[in-house]
Amino acid sequence: MPANPLNAINQSESISTTVPIAFDVGNHEIKVAYSNVVWVSEAVYAPVFSWKEVEDFKYIDANSAHVEYIDGDRADLIGKQWIAGSSALTLLPDRAERLVSRGGNRGKVDLGLQMLLAAIAPRIDGEHMDIVLVASMPELNELAQTLKPKLLGTHKVIRNGKHFTANIKQVAVMREGSGMFVYGRSKELFSLGAEIGTIDLGGGTTITQAFQSNGKTIPAGRLVLDRGVNDLIAAIVADKRWSGLMSRTPDASLILQGIRAGKFLYGGQKIAFEEIYSDHLKVWIQSTVMPAIKQLSAVQDRLEKVFIIGGGSQIIKSAFEKNPDITCLGDDAQTAHVQGMLLLARRGING
Repeated sequence: MPANPLNAINQSESISTTVPIAFDVGNHEIKVAYSNVVWVSEAVYAPVFSWKEVEDFKYIDANSAHVEYIDGDRADLIGKQWIAGSSALTLLPDRAERLVSRGGNRGKVDLGLQMLLAAIAPRIDGEHMDIVLVASMPELNELAQTLKPKLLGTHKVIRNGKHFTANIKQVAVMREGSGMFVYGRSKELFSLGAEIGTIDLGGGTTITQAFQSNGKTIPAGRLVLDRGVNDLIAAIVADKRWSGLMSRTPDASLILQGIRAGKFLYGGQKIAFEEIYSDHLKVWIQSTVMPAIKQLSAVQDRLEKVFIIGGGSQIIKSAFEKNPDITCLGDDAQTAHVQGMLLLARRGING
């Protein structure tokens, strides 16, 4: 039976004091939403072997965190420390690992809890949180089911110097992109009773889905491609024209920063790469975006709107801004899915 995001939480287990949290563990970025916080960081992890490597947290940026696992239900993590986020790349470049590097979404499961605990900032030292969690994976398969036991339980940690306990009481895993339907309905982005399509452009995957008016997915509109923004960035990095611009291989994260800034300038040297970007963007749209759009053609006449969301939406916004059938969301495109999942987590608590 098609998944229905509106039924993702068992509402009979409501506890009014529990904190609802949404966790979108992506190949390129991690998004976590709770209270009034939407935390976005690079999906990068690095083990820490000594407190001296952390240097009192002064070099850890706002979208990264150092975590030490003191005690809890994950016996394999007791006594271990790590940095999650972009600071892992700057402070420990030789050990830093992108989740996507493990392939097959394995990194999302193996390092999911480590990334989640880095994302939750305790308000006070010694805080205890009971948590109902909604997480997402590309497919609700056997791998997705192995994520639940790795997240569930009590976890006592020190995050950036503050002790806190996360007691994850309940985990619901839903398909990536499904939160967009709930978010769109809450923001009245489409008519009540309408059917819509979504294309979620992530770092390692592109997920196409169509939704009935009740939130159930339409199987004919679903497609998961193991291609995403990382493939575009990798092609740009490998372009031979860089050899005439600089003496070393360009840094992928700096290229992505230049694209998102809209100026296509690389790093502090402000090396212009718009021509390289434009050439590879055309190829990437044909290999990645167009197959996603084609998948929706079978149900196109049923759909009121098609939304492009995810971290890659801003990259291709200019290519589709004159297309009346496709809507690229604005600032919320990157986090619409996780914000929708947070609404589901809140419903699970409040009933």
